Amino acid sequence: MDMMKKTVLTLLATLAIAAAAPAFAIEAQGVIASTDAGSNTITMDDGSEYVLPEGFDMALVSVGMKVVLAYDAEGGRNIVTDMEKAE
Repeated sequence: MDMMKKTVLTLLATLAIAAAAPAFAIEAQGVIASTDAGSNTITMDDGSEYVLPEGFDMALVSVGMKVVLAYDAEGGRNIVTDMEKAE
């Protein structure tokens, strides 16, 4: 196998592995400005909206609560993967 074929195969293998790797969650923090139990979302004080996991107990969050959250951007929506109350 010549050098060019080896290089191309190595590059393709690297790209395949990178494509299969999980995406890293994005982090955000702020104050909850509103909640919507019907759509299972919270809106932060900067206007950004986040979708909470299905079955999430909305009683655990409230307007004015400071939070740090991790989320994945999927299909134009911010899907929360982790959330903690901030100090």
